[in-house]
Amino acid sequence: IEIYGFSNLKGKSFGIFAHLGEISVILSPFILIIYLQNKKGYHYLLSIILVFINLFLFGGKYGIFIALVHVIVFYSICYNISIRKTFIFGILTVLIGLIVFILVYAVKPFLFQGNFSTSSFIDSINFAVKHFLYYLLSPLIATNYYFSNGTNLVEGIQIMFTVPINIIKAIFQTGGYIDPINYNFVKVSSDLRTNVGGLFSESVFRSNLVIASIYVGIFFCIVYFFYIKTRYQGEFLSITSLLLAIVSLLFFTNFLTVSGVVLPLIFLAIFEFILKRDFSFEKYYRNIKRWFQN
Repeated sequence: IEIYGFSNLKGKSFGIFAHLGEISVILSPFILIIYLQNKKGYHYLLSIILVFINLFLFGGKYGIFIALVHVIVFYSICYNISIRKTFIFGILTVLIGLIVFILVYAVKPFLFQGNFSTSSFIDSINFAVKHFLYYLLSPLIATNYYFSNGTNLVEGIQIMFTVPINIIKAIFQTGGYIDPINYNFVKVSSDLRTNVGGLFSESVFRSNLVIASIYVGIFFCIVYFFYIKTRYQGEFLSITSLLLAIVSLLFFTNFLTVSGVVLPLIFLAIFEFILKRDFSFEKYYRNIKRWFQN
């Protein structure tokens, strides 16, 4: 990996190979359906649990959220759940989101930093809850700033296409990778700041209203295309679910500039095109099972 890998694709060592573990994440919904259809083979269920343990230990909160919502949406589409159940799943997702914040900002430091002080742990939980609440509200505050204060147009447009540009740079080993991190922080309270404002406002901040509108419009046209394919032809179930999972969180930040989100989307698109020859749900599940068994 060190010799042949595309180094520093994400600003970290080992580059693109660091993302190969995402394949296990994007295959989790398939494994879940196989388990639910057969009601046996607990190694399938165990594998999903291990994936999420791995995400907790080594991944960030965004990765956990998107992976979780991906599985929920995939399950909802496959089993055509009612509006009532959808609403319940929505509430559970918010509660799980709070739990994820507590795990990332309180439990994880408690376990890995060796600070087993009870008072320190309680302070960390309080910070996690406060951070979660501010996270729900901060895009509303940041949006006003990002709509009113744009950056350099050329550089900003490059950032909007960070992932494809960096992939090309990695393939040709040119270096000079684009850093998508927004260093323009907006104050949302006396002690907290944010650098995210959602897909649309961040896109306007990086370009202008016209370019951002086209950029966002094209993305949602792609989402709608896959949704129609799934809804009426039974194709691309998982990639549609992942796109909808990403859409559900675009209020908080522009994930289209994050390689850890876009690269799994590309991997999943390739996998779904491999399965594309079967269109019915029954054949779809059978194909997935056969693929894993082989």
